[in-house]
Amino acid sequence: MAAAAGLAVLDVLDREQLMSNARNTSDYLRQRLAGIAARHECLGAVRGTGLLLGLEVIGTGAHTARQCAKQIINTLASQARVLIGYEGPQADVLKLRPPMPFRPEHADLLVEAIDAAATLIARGD
Repeated sequence: MAAAAGLAVLDVLDREQLMSNARNTSDYLRQRLAGIAARHECLGAVRGTGLLLGLEVIGTGAHTARQCAKQIINTLASQARVLIGYEGPQADVLKLRPPMPFRPEHADLLVEAIDAAATLIARGD
C-alpha cells in the first residue's frame, strides 16, 4: 500500500511537472517580493529556497518588526483571505509556504496582497 501511494505521488509530480513549476514559480515570486520590498520601508530581505520563502519585516516608527509582521498577517487574512505565518527569534519573518501547484498568477495575487498590507503600514492605518 505504502509503495503504491509513493509511486502515485511520484507519477503526479512527473506528469504535472510540479518540480519544474516550483522552481520557475519560486524564481518569479522571489523577484516580485524583492520588488515590493524595495518600495516599502517595512519590508526587507527575501530568504529561503524553492517555494519555502521568508520575507523579512522591519519595524517602522513606533512599531516593532513583530507588530508590523502581525499587522501584515492579519490584513492578509481579513482582506485578502491569504493565510501565512511568521517565524524567527523576533517573529519578524513572513513565512511563505505555498503548495507545489502554485503558479505565477497565484504569486501575483500574493504579492499584490502583501503590497497592499505594507501600504497600510506606511500610511499608519
